[in-house]
Amino acid sequence: MLEKSPRHWADLFLLKAPRDTFWSALFIWDLLAGDERNSPLKRLSPAPSLTTDEVTVGDRQIPVDIHRSRVPSSAPAIVLCHGFAHQGNRDPRIIGICQRLARTGFVVLAPDFPLLKNYRLGLEDVDALVACVRHLQFLPEVDTERVGVTGFSFASSLIVIGLSRPEIRDCVSFGGLFGGYCDLRRTLRYVLTGVYEGEGHHGKVEPLRRQDRWKFLRGNVHLLPDSRSRDAYVAFLDKKIEDPSLTLDPILDSFTTPEQQALRLVENEDPARYDALFAPVARYFEDWLETLSLQRYAPGVRARMLIGHSIVDPVIPFTESMSLARCLAPETRPCVAIIGLFAHVDLNLNWRSLKSLVCDVMPDLRRLWGLIYRVIRA
Repeated sequence: MLEKSPRHWADLFLLKAPRDTFWSALFIWDLLAGDERNSPLKRLSPAPSLTTDEVTVGDRQIPVDIHRSRVPSSAPAIVLCHGFAHQGNRDPRIIGICQRLARTGFVVLAPDFPLLKNYRLGLEDVDALVACVRHLQFLPEVDTERVGVTGFSFASSLIVIGLSRPEIRDCVSFGGLFGGYCDLRRTLRYVLTGVYEGEGHHGKVEPLRRQDRWKFLRGNVHLLPDSRSRDAYVAFLDKKIEDPSLTLDPILDSFTTPEQQALRLVENEDPARYDALFAPVARYFEDWLETLSLQRYAPGVRARMLIGHSIVDPVIPFTESMSLARCLAPETRPCVAIIGLFAHVDLNLNWRSLKSLVCDVMPDLRRLWGLIYRVIRA
């Protein structure tokens, strides 16, 4: 039998709400302290174990990491989904969040999604998520009435589409998103030009890091018609990722017309030119944009939804989370927190003055605590 964790002993002496308040505060304290520094959460809970496994999806095997602390035999569980990250579930940020959740009493399953690792979006990863949720329900220490799915950034596609599917729709009690999107068309425009408009807000920020825009095209080059120049095209994109300052002119004519059009679109950062550059390639991307835009799936979600977003997100505008919440069915009771503590999904605290601490940091910490509290409470 697994040894009881400090959280389990807290269950015996504290009412549920004060207990969850306590562990939520410790979670945030440890988040601020970072992975290497000590904190009360690390002192009060045993270091979680990490085991590896594989989940079968059709004829594929998806590697998964399972993070456990010493938990009672009926533990809540979470599938935690990474976003665009070449390290996948071994990204240090993902490991850190998994370990914190495990310390608060969850069994955490972190899949390694093959498409997201390569900056691609597709339904194959959704199939993998569904299989991972079902796999989690067969672990003997998991309470199948308390299973959640959460993730970051473009993993929102997996989570919303997955939670709308009948196979797992009614067996997941909550979903969590941070920095996700709703409409892929609007998001693509924002990624390339920094312009956003929606939910009564509009503005412009510095566009996405130039390396990442080329990673995005490199990962989704399969959407363009195949050609004899494809190998040279991919090699050129690899060079652009390494050195975004490389110019297109010397090599542009060696590629097909669709390949040239995609290069011009991704290179452009001028919002005034975006529509004209997007129009020629729209037919290649239309099915992809339609299939992976989430407003069509959101009404089918039944799990309680907890949504966070950075107000200064340079990758996906905060208005996308607001739009997603509006598309969800009322019974999901979406909770949305727009927070200034992050740059996309990376913690970015501003301690420059007492005024910023009191007026910005402390209210945002309270909003972040509210999200974490609802996750632990769920």
